[in-house]
Amino acid sequence: MYDPDLLTVDGEGTLYVGNDDYGVALDRPDVSSGDGGSVCAYAPKAKKPLRCVAQQYSFPYALAVKPR
Repeated sequence: MYDPDLLTVDGEGTLYVGNDDYGVALDRPDVSSGDGGSVCAYAPKAKKPLRCVAQQYSFPYALAVKPR
């Protein structure tokens, strides 16, 4: 997780994290333009994300999950 701004958990325990790209830009300037963010999903107790969706030109401002 890099500079997490938003967190939510679905009914199955999957954690969704909205990351501001500012943290990535500081930690890994070689892979970041500093202009976007991402949303990553983590399985319960996982240390690495299942998947991430990068946003090149905007930051995630809200997260919502559909109830089961």
